[in-house]
Amino acid sequence: MSSTMPLGEGPAPDSPSDVRALPARPNLEFEHKQAKKLLALLRDGNAEALARVHAKLKGSAERRPGEFKLADAQFTIAREYGFTSWPRLVEYFETVERHGRSGARDRHPDRGGRESWARSIIAGHRRRSEMTAQCLAAFVPRLFGRTVEEVFASDVSEDEARLVVARMNRYPSWDAMIADFRQDEWASAASPLRKAVQAVRAEDDAMLAELVRDHPELLTASDPDQPGNIELARSALLHDIRTEAPGLRHRIEWLGGRMDLSSTLNWMLLGHWRMPPGAVRMLLECGADPAWVAPNGYSVLEHAICRYWSGESVDLVAEHVRPPEALWVSAGLGNARAVATYFDRAGILTPAARMARPDFVALAVGFPPVNPGADDRTVVWEAFLVAALNQRFGVLDALIDRGFPVDYSGWGMTVLQLAIGNQWLPLVEYLVDRGATVDASALSSAEHRVTNRPDNADARRILALCGGRDPEVVLKEHAERQASRTMGTAAAIEMAFNFAKQDAVRSGLSAVTEEALFVGLLRLPDTPWVMVQGGVDPARLKTALSGRLDAPEFAPPADMTSDPETTALLLEARADAERRKDGILMPFHVFVVLMNRRQPQVMEWITRSGGSPERILSALEQSRYMPST
Repeated sequence: MSSTMPLGEGPAPDSPSDVRALPARPNLEFEHKQAKKLLALLRDGNAEALARVHAKLKGSAERRPGEFKLADAQFTIAREYGFTSWPRLVEYFETVERHGRSGARDRHPDRGGRESWARSIIAGHRRRSEMTAQCLAAFVPRLFGRTVEEVFASDVSEDEARLVVARMNRYPSWDAMIADFRQDEWASAASPLRKAVQAVRAEDDAMLAELVRDHPELLTASDPDQPGNIELARSALLHDIRTEAPGLRHRIEWLGGRMDLSSTLNWMLLGHWRMPPGAVRMLLECGADPAWVAPNGYSVLEHAICRYWSGESVDLVAEHVRPPEALWVSAGLGNARAVATYFDRAGILTPAARMARPDFVALAVGFPPVNPGADDRTVVWEAFLVAALNQRFGVLDALIDRGFPVDYSGWGMTVLQLAIGNQWLPLVEYLVDRGATVDASALSSAEHRVTNRPDNADARRILALCGGRDPEVVLKEHAERQASRTMGTAAAIEMAFNFAKQDAVRSGLSAVTEEALFVGLLRLPDTPWVMVQGGVDPARLKTALSGRLDAPEFAPPADMTSDPETTALLLEARADAERRKDGILMPFHVFVVLMNRRQPQVMEWITRSGGSPERILSALEQSRYMPST
């Protein structure tokens, strides 16, 4: 053991094979009980228990059984999992528990996408990506709290990469995440909840009353990830909250006369990215509690600082509450004077700066985790980031003036690149003025935004700030590239075509037909909602298709192609994507062409199931179905 290693800690295991895997659902109380059992066995002189401790605790072979203490058993269990100490195990397990109480998790992804993500973790480690190293240091027990260089010095296994993916999505393990995936999308799309949401949005009292009579739980049932957040109310209000719809207040009042919305409004006040001030005001006026603390232990204000991406919206919450004392909170509120108190006279972070650091995974889906053993620069980065998200320029000045590098890229991109990508003109102006480097990636992003929004004044101004070329030159080159390039294909198209090949093989065909392609599209996870919106009854459709939707998967011939009619359909779908100026061929385009073609067998299946191509087309156009998954 190194002489500089903290008391009660051991060195990080060199290899994944040196540790045992965590349980699928880690439980701290269980580990406390296991430590007490191990201690009892040690004091009884149990040979197996003694061997376990001797393998992990230096100098323990010289002790008599009665000399062992609970701390020795705890240390042994922690080291068997790979943690450097028992306190590190406790910290990790408490974080797992907090993430489980932090709200919604994505239950609709395909497993292949998550497998690909895991492979990218291994690749990122191989190319020494700092963000990947921070994720590994936050989620892999034997690397927990280790420095970036220590993470790079170790190998990473596939199981460890999978654990990172699961933990990024707030699951305790890969197995727990896979088991939680929603399997029957058709049942969900046709559920009483979906029908009730439609009734609420149409303010159809008769339909809602009938549904509630048959399913009274609709008025109280909450999301298992968000206790008290009534699924019906949340689903019915979510779109209006996000878009700050004119009828939002009326809809809240209408729902409030039929169910208790208090807890649901609190959950909704936690917000989302780009939360508009009007939505915050509306929620507060309708009874949302700005002082509420979510089950994960974080207040509304702390969520708002990370989620709203709007200083104006955050201030609406802040004026009602006393903010917690933390460096990142002060930064997110724009309190430069408070931020300064976290530095000593030499400009070094004080110990208080490391207190109450943000758990970004708990606070906002999609944020990378916090390494518990991060250096001072990373701690300051957390404050710099939340200040930038809320455009608190006084705080950014204070941190840059204390030596924080304006071009720091802790999450794989600089704040300037983030600002350009989100079209935050004031932040881009500020950063360029403070000397941020406009590299090739930033300039490319600025040009890309102009091609996406050619008439947008902010996009053109940002390009000019970045020293870019004349927007008309950029647009002309983009048009020429569009005319000459081959359009990309969404991964979901590949998935649907693979399902179609399987269906064709089961039908004894040598090529994919339009019917098989339709079946393939139906098996995509996002299809059920659109079909149900188009009037299709899932049970009747499954009967009409005679089990083809539930057939087991297998690997079809790799060289199998489509027949001439289906090939023509796909070409027509590509042309439709070009007409819409979409940059990629998506299932949406294929579905639109398939509905317009009115293939007899496909039409028979749809009509026998209660749907119509016109209603399906309407649902497709309204939702811009399956963008590019």
